Amino acid sequence: MSDLSPEIIQFVGRFHPLLVHLPIGFLVLLASFEILACWKRMQPLTVVRGSVLMLTVPTVILSSVCGWLLGRSGGYDPLLLEWHRWSGFGVAGACLLVLILHYLNWRAAYAVALACTLISLVWVSHFGGSLTHGPNYLTRYLPSIESRAVGSAPVGPGSVGGGGEASLFTTLVQPVLAAKCVACHGPVKAKCGLRVDTFDEILHSPKCGPILVPGNAAASELVTLLDYPLYQEGHMPPAGEPQMTADEIALLRWWVDAGAPDDKTAAEMKLPANLHHLLNSHAVPLPAAPEKQP
Repeated sequence: MSDLSPEIIQFVGRFHPLLVHLPIGFLVLLASFEILACWKRMQPLTVVRGSVLMLTVPTVILSSVCGWLLGRSGGYDPLLLEWHRWSGFGVAGACLLVLILHYLNWRAAYAVALACTLISLVWVSHFGGSLTHGPNYLTRYLPSIESRAVGSAPVGPGSVGGGGEASLFTTLVQPVLAAKCVACHGPVKAKCGLRVDTFDEILHSPKCGPILVPGNAAASELVTLLDYPLYQEGHMPPAGEPQMTADEIALLRWWVDAGAPDDKTAAEMKLPANLHHLLNSHAVPLPAAPEKQP
């Protein structure tokens, strides 16, 4: 692989997200047929076992190779990448084992191997989703049980509503970046070596150069890339990802033009009235207080 240019490696590697869904679909289809075949009327479905497995094995191997090449492009958490890579190769080997057991007609071993492969598939998919979308991708918008129970929750001390002691960056700017940017530019995955999960990381980007020029939003890529047309190269967040609202972009632009401080509250900075509604939408609720025992 050392003879291949980085461009070729990335080009081939980027087929991984496309190919990886094929073996997943085949395995789910095979498992569905096996479950349905428990009913006598559905037993004819078992005749397609071999055909489905013959499609599964080459696609899972090809997907694993492309995934390995994609990982070489960098920008991923090394430990999480290793877990995803080797568990992915493990699933590929398990699929080959299932195919062999099927043709040996070892039905009991085949059933156990298929069940273990499906369980392993959930495991490797979790690592893949964490690499691509961040560790909290599935739970990011999960409604709070406490909020549903009481209708609203008290605003924590990390928000302006909780006393106004925390900085505007912590209570408002950072949550916006966390919701729309950190999945691709955070501690788990840092495309182009860029991270925006902390104030220091935003100020000191080692590979991309400065993306924040305090006092000048027009010269700060943190803001200007948001204004690119949706499908223009360089637009952030990329098309297909959750986009920032007009008010969120206005907030970032106002904050940068105001000097991009990380230690001033909304009250000290005199947050514009038309952006006050963001305080509630991005406030972090506190857990409900425990009931007092009689």
